[in-house]
Amino acid sequence: MENSKYEKISNIIDKRNKNRVIIESIQEIRYNSKSKIQYMLSIGLGIILGFAMAYTKDTVELIININEKSLNIALAFIGIILGSYSLFQALLNKDIVLLLIEANDNLLKDSNKTFMNLAVLYISGILFDFILGTVLNMIPSYFLILDNLVLSNILAGIGISFYLWFHIMLFLENINFVLNLYRMFGVYNTLKALEALDDKDKEI
Repeated sequence: MENSKYEKISNIIDKRNKNRVIIESIQEIRYNSKSKIQYMLSIGLGIILGFAMAYTKDTVELIININEKSLNIALAFIGIILGSYSLFQALLNKDIVLLLIEANDNLLKDSNKTFMNLAVLYISGILFDFILGTVLNMIPSYFLILDNLVLSNILAGIGISFYLWFHIMLFLENINFVLNLYRMFGVYNTLKALEALDDKDKEI
């Protein structure tokens, strides 16, 4: 029993190297039965909006605007993620840490891993948006991928759809992070409530 507790404590330490962290971060948004609705929604919206943008007159300008908005949203989200997780870490004490470790599937370990993976995904997204934005600002508004307008629109639609899919998936992935954070706050509130009841009983 004691060895099991030490093993759970040891599991909190993230021993993955940088390459492994990046690979597992990408796997965070892989398709599975739990993410089916998330995938259907992001792919559907990505295709509809992507091809709608590809068949407008000002496609390049629209992509630039979407790129800027996506970058701003990603920067805002990563700030919220870092801030909220830092706040929770500041609230942790030894009793709460033990409860989280002993919870099913080691809630603290899973939450730490989800936080890291999501942060890496957002950093990757921000870097990609920065590079894409730089390239787009060098492209003239009348730019065509191919001489054939129809094929150019199709390729542009596919590219924009994939770009939108990634960002919508990333935004929706915040639900899992918020859910894990909510569960940990639930443990924190439960412990504080028990402490308050214990103090009240002692007063009586």
